[in-house]
Formats: sequence, C-alpha cells, structure tokens
Amino acid sequence: MRKELHSIAVLALAALLVSGCAGRQVESAPQEPSSTELGRESFHQGHYAEAEQHFSTHLIDEPEHVQALLGLGKALLEQQSLTRALEAFSEAMRLEPDNANARQGKALALLSLGNLREAEELLEALSRQESDRWRVWNARGVIADLEGRPADAAGHYERAREHGGHNEAVENNLGYSLMMAGSLEEAEQVLRRATDHYPDSRRLRANLAMALARQGRYEEAVREMRATHARVETEVENVENSRFRTQSRFATRHNS
Repeated sequence: MRKELHSIAVLALAALLVSGCAGRQVESAPQEPSSTELGRESFHQGHYAEAEQHFSTHLIDEPEHVQALLGLGKALLEQQSLTRALEAFSEAMRLEPDNANARQGKALALLSLGNLREAEELLEALSRQESDRWRVWNARGVIADLEGRPADAAGHYERAREHGGHNEAVENNLGYSLMMAGSLEEAEQVLRRATDHYPDSRRLRANLAMALARQGRYEEAVREMRATHARVETEVENVENSRFRTQSRFATRHNS
C-alpha cells in the first residue's frame, strides 16, 4: 500500500512538473516593437529625422501601411520637407480617402507650400467631418489672415481655442491677427495672457513687443525684447554648460 501511495505521489509530482514546463513553454518572448512603433516614439521625443527613418523602414516591407505613411508625413512636415510630406499624405488618402488624419496632413502640407485654395477646400470639408480638430480651425485662420479676411480668421481661431484650449500656436496666431487688423489693445491682452502661460515662448514675446510698439509704448516694447534676448542667452548658456558637463564626464571616465 505504501509503495502504491509513493508511486501515486511521484506521478502527481511528475504531472505538476510537466504542466509547469508546458506553461513556461507557452510563454512567448516579448515582441520587438515594430518600426512604426519606434517611429512614433522617436516623433514624440522630437527626433524627427530618426522617426522618418523608422517609418521609411516599415514602408519598405509594407508600402501601403497607412499608419506608417501618416507617421512619415508628420515627421517630414516637422522637418519642412514639404513636397515629400505631401506625397506621403496623398498616398495615405488614396488608400483611405475618408481618413481624417490623412486629409488634415495633406491640407497642412498644401498650406505650407502656399497652395491656399486646395488646402482650404480640404480643411473646410474636414471641419464638417470632424469639427473638434483645433489644428484644422487654426489652419483655416491662417489662410483667412493670408487672404486678408481678419474677421473670418478671428472666428476660426476662436473655434480652435474651443477645441484645443489656449494652445500657444493658436494664441500667437490670434494675437498677431488682431494686431494686423488694428485691434492693438485686444491683441496685447491675448498675447499677455499667453506669455503668462508660456513664459519661454519667444514668438509670443516678440509679437507682444510689436503690439506695444504699434501703440507707441516703445520702452515697454524694448523691455519685452530684452526679456526675449535674455531668455535666448540663458538657453544658449544652459546648452553650453550641459555640453561642458557631458564632455567633462566623458573625459573623466576615459582618463580614470
């Protein structure tokens, strides 16, 4: 009887070991991220050339991969490679004509290339398709400004604010638009609030200085410009110090 119990126990233990091994064998090794995932990560870190490389790598194997085409288009836009960005977004639109991201990207590329009419047609259709895209309203505001329609531009920027919050780009464009339309005090208010929220924005401070100068408040304008230059000098100094510290650590590590 003892021998039988011992045999049963051994068999039970063996069964547990086998099932444990089987469970471990089922576990798959962690998957390597795809080139598109790596591209997105690089893009969010601001490494646009690296992102472009990752998306391009993915498209070698899958030339009709829409997400890779969209990522490539965005990376190229950030690098001001506008014609290639337009090609990437156009191809994504050919594959998925109703893809809102493809339409938005193509419109922004067209706008940057100066093709206002075609860009506006796409943006107008897209704002009907998805009315909550602040970049679309912001771009429509830019086009209205370029075409000398400040009232329309202000309305578009307000819609952009509605859907994107008080975004730095929108506030800057609205402030500049009001200034160009002659609404200097209103422009100053918009730009002051924006610089309080984005104190390191050089373009906001430069436009605020311009709005003050146009009101004849030259001393205040000069102070704003000096503040802008001081921030730039601080940024340069921080970069130089960072580079020096990096070089020092490198030298210490290799000389020790």
